Formats: sequence, C-alpha cells, structure tokens
Amino acid sequence: MNLVEWWRQMECVDLSVTLSPDLPVTWPGLPHFHKRVLNWFESWREPNGEVIRSAGCYYDQWLEIDEHCGTHVDFPSHILPAAELHDWEGRFGSGVPLTAFAGPAAVVNATRFLDRAPAGQSPRVRGETLETWEAANGRLQPGDILLLDTGYVDRYFAPYPEGNRFVSDVVNSGALPGWPVPSDDFFELAAERSVRHIGISSPSIGALDDALGPHRAGMLRGITFAEMLYGLGRLPARGALYVGFPLKIAAQSGSPIRAVAFKPKTSAYIRRLALRFNQKTCIVTGGASGIGEAVVHALVREGGNVVFLDVDETRGGTVYRSLCDTGRCRFIHGSVGEEACCAATVKEAEAAFGPVSVLVNNAARFIFRTVEEATAGDWREILDINVIGVSLMTRHAVESMKKAGGGAIVNVSSISGHIAQAGTMTYNATKSAILGLTRCLALDLGKHNIRVNCVSPGYVKTPAFYYYIDQSGRQRQAVERELSAQTMLGRLATPEDVASAVLFLAGPEAAYVTGADLIVDGGVTAV
Repeated sequence: MNLVEWWRQMECVDLSVTLSPDLPVTWPGLPHFHKRVLNWFESWREPNGEVIRSAGCYYDQWLEIDEHCGTHVDFPSHILPAAELHDWEGRFGSGVPLTAFAGPAAVVNATRFLDRAPAGQSPRVRGETLETWEAANGRLQPGDILLLDTGYVDRYFAPYPEGNRFVSDVVNSGALPGWPVPSDDFFELAAERSVRHIGISSPSIGALDDALGPHRAGMLRGITFAEMLYGLGRLPARGALYVGFPLKIAAQSGSPIRAVAFKPKTSAYIRRLALRFNQKTCIVTGGASGIGEAVVHALVREGGNVVFLDVDETRGGTVYRSLCDTGRCRFIHGSVGEEACCAATVKEAEAAFGPVSVLVNNAARFIFRTVEEATAGDWREILDINVIGVSLMTRHAVESMKKAGGGAIVNVSSISGHIAQAGTMTYNATKSAILGLTRCLALDLGKHNIRVNCVSPGYVKTPAFYYYIDQSGRQRQAVERELSAQTMLGRLATPEDVASAVLFLAGPEAAYVTGADLIVDGGVTAV
C-alpha cells in the first residue's frame, strides 16, 4: 500500500473543540480566550483608550490563550515541582519530540463511567478496563496513543451554547458528579506498555475531588496528556492515526492543540487494514534462515510480535537487526533440543509481548542415513530436534496459550514424511512422526481452543537445500531443473510460498481447521 492510496482511503476527524471568547476555560478563575482582529482600515480601541492599528495591509489577529481554553496538552512542568523535574528533558513541551504526539490510536470506550459517581467526585476508570480492551483488541505497543473516550466533552461541552456543563458549574455547585478520569493502576498498566501520551475526552485528567493526583500519577511515569478531546466515539478501537501537535513555544508547561485523527472511510478498508496477527505473540523456531526466516518476516509484516529461536547466532542476529526497528521482534540464541531453552523462549515472549497465541515449530536437523549407516548417536541427534524438540516447545507454549484463551500451532513436516526416498530414512522417519504428532496434539488440545496443523513442503530453495546440493558435488542448476520437472508448476518453491501456507493455518481464515496437513509441493506427490 503506498501513501497516496492510504490517504485517499482515509477520513480526517476533528477531535478539537472550537475556541470562542464566550466559552469559559476549563477551570474557574482562569482568563478566557481573547481575540482581537485588526486590519488596515479599522482600529482597535483598548479599554484604557489606547488605539491599535494593523501594521500592514492585511488582517491581524492578536490572541491571548490560556492553555485551558480548549483542547490542550499538559507537560510535566504543568504540575510537577522543579525538584522532581531536574533530570527530565521532557519537563517542558520543547523537550518532548513531536513523535510523542502522533501515532496509532488505541481508543478505549469508557463512556459507561459517565456520571457514575457521587456528587463532588469523579468516576475512576481502572486498569481492568484497559486489560479488557487489550483482550479484545491486542496488547498496547510502544508508540500507541492511548485515547480514553469518556464522552464527557461530547455531552456537556461541545454543544455550545446550549446544554453545557462547564467545569465551573460542577466545581461551584457541589451537587454534580465530576468527569471520568484514569485511576493509578490504569496509569501503571499504560506505563508498563510504554505508553507516553494519553488523550481524554474529559476537561481534565485531574479529578474533581483530586486535581493533582491523576496528573502526578501519569507524569511521574513519563506520560503527557491531551485534554478536552471531542468525538473520540467516531474512531475505531484500532486502525486510526492520531495527531495532536502543540504550539512550538520555549519552556512551555502546556499548549492548545489542534487534534485530528485519520480513520478508514469504509468498513471494507478497515478489514483490509486489520492485520491477521495484529498484536499477537508468536514464536518461531529455526527462524534464522529459509522457511523460518520467511515466516518471521511474514508474521511481523502482518502485525505479529515475534520471538524466534535458532542455533545460528550470526544469521539470527542479521534477521533480528532487519526487524528490530519495528519493536516487534526478539531473537533467542539456543536449541529446541534443550528444554530449558524452550521454557526460556516462552518466558521471554510473555514478558515482552504477552501470552503466546502462535507457535511455528520449524527447527530441524538434516541427517540423511540408511539403516546400515545410522548410528545411535545419529538417531538421538535428529530425534532430539525434529520430534522431541517439537514436543517440548509445544508443551511450554501450550501453558501460555491457555492464558491467551487459545492459539494456533503449525508444525513443519515435509513431503519426506509422506513418501519413500533413497538414503534418507532417518530424516523421513522424523517427518512422518510429526504428522502423527500433529493429529494427536490437535485431539488433545482442541478443548483448550488450540488448533494444531502442519505443512509439508516439497523442494524449497533454502540455504539448507543448496548446502546439500553443494555437498553432493552436483551443479545447482542441474538439480533445480531435475526437481522442477517433477512438479506440476515447473518450478521449485520459495520460502515465502511455504510461509504463506503457515500463516493461513495460523490465522483466522483457518479458524475451523485442526489436525490437518497442508502439502505445499507444487503437485509432486499428487501423481
């Protein structure tokens, strides 16, 4: 998708209230918005009698704006004393990068809390509300802009001039409930997810009964706030882009902002943008090259958070560096043949991204022996990785998947598990075992909403494929021509061909598929 296509499919939603000299500011006693319009043919007379004219032949607007006049942002220096800000670059707006005010919108509906508090108090939106939202929409990620839709501004402020309930009315009456605000555990969870900016459709992040507490709870965790947003209910929970830039003023503690969001115009486009593995935690074994590498890249591209394991530290590091800027990839150097490594991989995935939803058992050893050649050591080595390793990794991942409410496991077998091939008995036996293992796992784990399937690739152009050709002393092109002729499509598979099949079985399109084997061989075994 290019930027022009994206732009044409997006609708701009204004999230700011309109400034007017007739509107009161957020808090009673603060100066109103003041606008003076000058031009070359008219003058402005100040209350003290001073006459002011425009300096040029155009219209001038002189504005006096308290940051609380409308939709605005608070920086740490707005609330926190200097002693608590000494080492924090972002204490003023000028120290906060613009990227902090723009990013994927995560819109949490909290309108059910509106007016649900005793007079003189603000309802608290607790961390469990955010946890419930994550269960339905995926875990919050670094860079997400968390938007809390309380509905307060939409109901009581925006319909100017009728129907308003200004902050001054609530503060002065003592007989009305306040606006919903986040609780301390809400801020704690948001900070754990590395959220750095929260927007809210309440007039303030501070509560009616505790103006400073919520401000401090967020700011001490490095979070800035956009307050008095309007129209958050028009945004999807996921899929919109939020932008709310402040004015660029030195040493500012707060600033008016023009907040907008860009959302897809049509539900069809929303579905298109909805990535199959959005925010899902995925583990891929043998992810440093070949099919595993292609699966890692495909899962990250489809929104997944991926932890991959491989014994090749050099290649694993290369793959990781190509994806680390996404913030959604981790590499672990180790072997599935070691149970401690399997357990550590699952633990790392949970700590970084949350409970595991997808496991791809791709790691394999290639030991080709006849019955006369195979030693006990050969058998132990290949079984440890190709069969026992699959079982151990699955065992530890399943416990994590239960926490996620289910998941999908894809084992990588081979057409070598379906057919006899000369001189490869050891390898073929393990790939046949994976077919049986897959069916048994599917039967045992279905009750936990965990699907288990496998793919059986044919001849795939991977580094391992070419390594064994080179070892045989034959020419690569000659072998490619010979094997391509065995397929119905006249070509060998790419790692991406197999990765597409893996993602299908792991994704929502295969929600009713389990215990199945998908052969991806270009038709080799069909004749």
